[in-house]
Amino acid sequence: ALGILRQPKMAFVENVGNTLNSSGAETKPVYSPNYQDRIYFSSNREGSTGGQRNSLGLLDEKNGHYFSDMYYSDFIEGNWTPPTTFLPLLNTPKHDLVMDFNNEGNILYYGVSMGNNTIDYYSDTFNVDYNYAKLPVKVALPMKGELGDKDFFIFNDSLIFFASQHLPGYGGYDLFYCQKN
Repeated sequence: ALGILRQPKMAFVENVGNTLNSSGAETKPVYSPNYQDRIYFSSNREGSTGGQRNSLGLLDEKNGHYFSDMYYSDFIEGNWTPPTTFLPLLNTPKHDLVMDFNNEGNILYYGVSMGNNTIDYYSDTFNVDYNYAKLPVKVALPMKGELGDKDFFIFNDSLIFFASQHLPGYGGYDLFYCQKN
């Protein structure tokens, strides 16, 4: 690390601007594996599904805040398009958080949370014909969202990294991996 500090800077950080950014929090950016110029992210921007809610998830127009919805934006001719929200079946009044894609890019993994440090994990295949009478089904993953495991990254179809505070570690959230044999 000390050697890297002495090397010339090879990268720069730049804000992507107010087309994507809002007064809310934009989090969990994930590039699309199938669309080279598309980014998926979560945001609790004004107008998110469910309106303003308190910490219990109840409507509170006066003191509440928006929970996160999932969005995407395309980079066209040097500019980001205004964010497009996901369909109502996927964006709920709870925190809806983009997680990652499988290697082929045809399955999106996302989390749904009330903000209480627990997350239920789901998947979506971007099927055009959504069945609104059928609710999304939880996906079986090696981490335990109900115990607070979060922020997973699919390295490949047999290796997943995630953060956990309930597994034996060094304190707080530590990084773990799970490998499918």
